[in-house]
Amino acid sequence: MASARPENEFSALLNSSATAIFGIDCSGCITRWSLGAKALYGYSDEEMLGVHWQALAPPDKHSELNTLFDKLKRKRSTPIYITQRLRKNGEVFDAEFSIFPIRGEGSEDIIGALSITTDITERRESEARLAEFAKQIETILDTVLDGIITVNPSGIIESVNPAAERIFQYRAHEIIGCNVNVLMPEPYHSEHDGYLRNYARTGKAKIIGIGREVKGRRKNGEIFPMSLAVAEQISGDSHAFVGVVADITESKQRELELQQQYKLVQVSNEKLTASIEKLKAMQEQLVQSEKMAALGGLVAGLAHEINTPIGIGVTASSHLSTISESLTTALNENTLRRSELDSSIEEISTTSELIFRNLERAAKLISSFKQVAVDQSNEELREINVGEYLEEILLSLRPELKKYHCTVDISAVEPVLITINPGAFYQIVSNVVINACLHGYQEKGGEIQINVALRNGALKMTIEDHGVGIPADKVGKIFDPFFTTRRTKGGTGLGLNIVYNIVTQAMKGAISVESSPQKGSCFSISIPMPTADQISS
Repeated sequence: MASARPENEFSALLNSSATAIFGIDCSGCITRWSLGAKALYGYSDEEMLGVHWQALAPPDKHSELNTLFDKLKRKRSTPIYITQRLRKNGEVFDAEFSIFPIRGEGSEDIIGALSITTDITERRESEARLAEFAKQIETILDTVLDGIITVNPSGIIESVNPAAERIFQYRAHEIIGCNVNVLMPEPYHSEHDGYLRNYARTGKAKIIGIGREVKGRRKNGEIFPMSLAVAEQISGDSHAFVGVVADITESKQRELELQQQYKLVQVSNEKLTASIEKLKAMQEQLVQSEKMAALGGLVAGLAHEINTPIGIGVTASSHLSTISESLTTALNENTLRRSELDSSIEEISTTSELIFRNLERAAKLISSFKQVAVDQSNEELREINVGEYLEEILLSLRPELKKYHCTVDISAVEPVLITINPGAFYQIVSNVVINACLHGYQEKGGEIQINVALRNGALKMTIEDHGVGIPADKVGKIFDPFFTTRRTKGGTGLGLNIVYNIVTQAMKGAISVESSPQKGSCFSISIPMPTADQISS
């Protein structure tokens, strides 16, 4: 009975252990089969007892089993062996395999063996994933542009990546095991160990977790600017600091260059601003000169236009004086005949009517000229009948139109009333019309068509000629200040620029031009009705 107790204990162990345990005899046939073996391999006791243990291994591992068993017969055990095993369903799995000899009672002879199998598939997969992850981390550390340095709590360098080697110009073996302050210039070099001791004692960090700009020292002693971020790494009992550094020499140089360029740009901007102010002042002077020239032309036109009716009036009044003297003489001498009296009365009547008509014409001219002149010097808004005001403008331009042999036709489908700055409107029309005479017809004469209408609360006006047109490469420049093709003939290049600024800025409208060579040009102008606030102001 004494010998049965170990056997019973062994059977109990087989039936209670979750580990795959089985026994084989010297021929390699299975003699014992545990519950763990049933779960792992999928075979029952009946299926495996007496079966050769090669049934548990893939065919390519059979020779391996023979080698292990031969080794066992030579009384050499195999505690742990990594291999592959085969389940009943044909699935091959990674296994950790151990085999131990069984000796006869009271003898050194081997009568069999005991094998223990552990499925390590998941462990191998985890190890493979960890190895791949470690490889990826190593690849990142090797290829990242920033230097990465690990330091133990005593300040001793434990590892550096290739980027750190390039930055500090040390090989890894030259600085691993050295104090990290070898990479620091003064005062950091002397202060660093004290900083670590203070941190270990108080837990107060100065740069841990905070990126900042510091100085580094290369192997050759060169001091350079770098960015530094330090993190604390705690894993179980392991404690270290990880520093990430980047050489910012080039970026600091670029920053310095940008600062210098910025200063140069500031100086250039100041000069440009001064030049712009001068140009604005010059432009304002030129605009005023243009206005004065326009007023001068207006005065000249007034003198020319009223000269004829006034001259006729003066001649007629002189004739009246002569008739009056003749009548007085004849009356005094009592030689006045009835026929002479009737003739003198008729001539006086005709001459008086001639004087009245010419004085009325002169008065109308003076009134029109006066209104236009006042409008040019007054910036107040007032309501005008566009068609009628265009007639007044053209009346003031008549001397210029005669000079250039041009006629203007106004087309308005219906009366157009709009509240506007008449002086600004005069400048728009007069500049575009005279521009057509000068450039469109090149002073050779022709017809200019003005069309006006009120649509969607805005004055729509076109001024069109059928002259030589504008070259395609100059169409986009005609509203630019100082752009002119007649500079040698006294052109300032401000006329259409003034028109553009008045329409787009002062009147918040729009102006455009369409032109084809030898077919003429058409200026399209849109001026919105002013708001109540604009009118009241």
